[in-house]
Amino acid sequence: MRVRVILWASLVLLMSVGFAKSAQTKEAVPIVYVKSPVYDFHQVNQGDLIKHEFRVLNRGTAPLEIKSIRPD
Repeated sequence: MRVRVILWASLVLLMSVGFAKSAQTKEAVPIVYVKSPVYDFHQVNQGDLIKHEFRVLNRGTAPLEIKSIRPD
């Protein structure tokens, strides 16, 4: 009986160490967040200079790289 308790305790300990290690090795990923991702400039004449700032936040754990931006 005592051997069974020791075996079960060892098994539980090994499993908990394995789960803790897998939780620590989760892959870091960037998570982009833009509160207002769309802005309507309404009617604009050709050649007019227009400007709007978008606040882009990284809510992830890895660096966020913005490689391109395109208008719709």
